[in-house]
Amino acid sequence: MKRICVIWLSIMLTFGSAFILIDVGEDTEGKAIIYNGVTYIPHAPIRIDSNSEFDAAHGVVNWATGNGTIWNPWIIDDWDINGNGFGYCIYIGNTTDYFVVRNCYLHDANGNSGEYFWDTGLILYNTQNGTIANNTANSNNRHGIYLGPSSNITILNNTFSWNNWHGIYLGFQSYNNTVKDNIVSVNSRFGIFLLVSSNNTVANNTVFWNSWEGIYLFFSNNNTLLNNTAHTNFFVNGIFLVDSNNNIIANNNATNNSHGIYLSSSNNNTLQNNTANRNNINGIYLESSIRNTIQNNSASYNWYGFHLDSPSSNNTIQNNTVSNNDNGIYLESSSNNTIRNNTVSNNDNGIYLEPSSNNRIYHNNLITNTDQGWDLGNNFWDDSYPSGGNYWSDYTGIDLYHGPDQDQPGSDGIGDTKYANIQGGSNVDEYPLMAPFEYTEHDIPLQEGWNLISLPVRQLNWSIDSVLVSIAGKWDYIQTYNSTDSTWISNNINRPASLNDLEEMNHLRAYWINITEPGVTLTVKGDKFNSTLSIPLTAGWDFIGYPSLVEKSISDSLAGTGYDAVEGFNASAPYHISPLSDSYMMKPGEGYWVHVPADTVWVVDW
Repeated sequence: MKRICVIWLSIMLTFGSAFILIDVGEDTEGKAIIYNGVTYIPHAPIRIDSNSEFDAAHGVVNWATGNGTIWNPWIIDDWDINGNGFGYCIYIGNTTDYFVVRNCYLHDANGNSGEYFWDTGLILYNTQNGTIANNTANSNNRHGIYLGPSSNITILNNTFSWNNWHGIYLGFQSYNNTVKDNIVSVNSRFGIFLLVSSNNTVANNTVFWNSWEGIYLFFSNNNTLLNNTAHTNFFVNGIFLVDSNNNIIANNNATNNSHGIYLSSSNNNTLQNNTANRNNINGIYLESSIRNTIQNNSASYNWYGFHLDSPSSNNTIQNNTVSNNDNGIYLESSSNNTIRNNTVSNNDNGIYLEPSSNNRIYHNNLITNTDQGWDLGNNFWDDSYPSGGNYWSDYTGIDLYHGPDQDQPGSDGIGDTKYANIQGGSNVDEYPLMAPFEYTEHDIPLQEGWNLISLPVRQLNWSIDSVLVSIAGKWDYIQTYNSTDSTWISNNINRPASLNDLEEMNHLRAYWINITEPGVTLTVKGDKFNSTLSIPLTAGWDFIGYPSLVEKSISDSLAGTGYDAVEGFNASAPYHISPLSDSYMMKPGEGYWVHVPADTVWVVDW
C-alpha cells in the first residue's frame, strides 16, 4: 500500500536544514525512501559479531570485491534502518577488519533494556579500524553512536540530532579515535560524551541545543578537543571535564551555555585560543583543579570571565583577553596561581581575589574596569624589579627614575610611586607599569669580533646571563661606559667572577661585545616601550642605547638635547666607530656615542 509520510517541517537557522512533506513510495523493504533530501534503501537491523560476518547477509554492499584491508574495506551504505524493537540499527562487535559505514539513516532504536549501550543507532563494541561517515542517527532511545571499548575509529561528517539520549558516546577504554566534522544537536543529555576514554581527537564538531553538556569528558585523559563549536547547550556547560587530566582544549567556541568551559577536579590540562562569550555564569571555570594552563583565550559578556574556586591552585592564567564581564578574573579560596600578561578591560570587577592567598599577579593590563582590583587575602601584585607589576589605566604616577627603590635618574617604564588603589585590603602594586604591557622579541645580527649594541625593549631580568641567553657560549667579553664618573665596567668570561664589575644590562646604555664565531643573532625579549622615557645625558661623550623599535633620524631622535656629534659602529674604521650625519636613521639594537655640551635629559617618546 502506498503511503504519504509527513516529516516535521522545521527550519532552524543554526541547524541549517529543513524537513518537508514527501512521497516515500511503497512501504516495503527494498524501495527507496527520501529523508532530508537523501535517498535510502530500507533494511532490517544489522548485527555483525566477527570479521567473517562482513557479507551480503549483513548489509555489506561490496561483499564480492572487498577484503577488509585498509585499501579495500568492507562497505555498508545507503541503508534506512529502523531499530524499533531491536535495540540497535547497526551492531558491529569483535572485529579487526577495516570497514566503512556511510550514508545510512539510523533511527528509532529501542526495546532492549539490557546493557547501557543498547537502544543505539550504531553500536561498535570491541571493534577496530572503522570509518563512520555521512550518516544520520536520530530518535534513538539512548545513543546516536556508541563506542566501547573500541579504537582507531573515525567518526566523520555525521549528524546525530533529534532525541537521542547522547549524540556520540565513547565509553570504557575507547582510545585513538577521531570524532570530526559532525553536527550533534537537540539530544536529551550530552552531545559528545567520553567516559574513561583517552588519546582521542574531537575536532571541528558543531554541538548545540543539547539539554545537558555539549562535550563531556569523565575520567578521560590525554584527549585533544580542537576547533569545536559548543553553543546554546541549555542547562549546563559547553565543554565539561570531570576528573580528566592532560587534555588539550584549543580553538573552541563555547558560547551561550551556562558555563563555557568547566573543569572539575581536572589537572594538567591546557586551554588555549578558546572563545567563551555570553555564557550565563562563567566563561571558563575551574573547580578543585590544579596545574592547568589557561592561555590566549577570550572571555566576554559572562557573569565571570575566568573563575577559580574551591580550591584551585598552581594554575597559570596568561595572555588572555577578558572584557565586559561582571567579574573579569575571580579567584575564590584558591592559592599559588599565576595571573600574568592578560588584558582585563571594561568589567565591573577587574581582578578579584577572596579569600585567596599567595597568588602572583603581574604584567596584566587593567583598563577602565569599575573596580580595577579587589584583594581580601595576601597576594603579590608585581614580579619584583625590574620585571615590574601591572598596567593600571587609572594610575597617575610619573616615571623619572629607575632602580629597585626608584631613586636613580633615568626612566625604566615603571612608575616612581606604588599603585595603592587595590580595594579590600592593604595590598599594593610596588612597580606599576607606565604603559600597557606588550611582550615582544627583536633579533640583532652580530658579526664575529667586536659589535656595538643596545637593548631596544625593556628587560624583565637585567642579569647578563638572562639578557644574552640566546648567544650563550658565543661571546667572551662585554663592556660599557659610565659617563657620570668616566669609568669602564666589563665582564670577561675568562677571568674570575669576582673581578667582573659588569653584572647587569639595561636599556640606558650601549655595550661593546666580542663575538667568538660567525653568523650569530642576539634575540632580546621583553616589554615593548610604549611610554615616554627620560634618560639623563652628562656633558661630554655619553655611551647610549636606543630604547625603541622605531627607526628615526638622529636629528629627530635627539631633538632638544643640544647634541653636536654622534658616532656609531663601523667595523672597518679605527676603533670600530665613525661619525654619523644628522640624517642617519637610528635603529633598534644599535649603540651610539653622543656628545652634548651640557647636562641634559633625552626624552624618548616614540
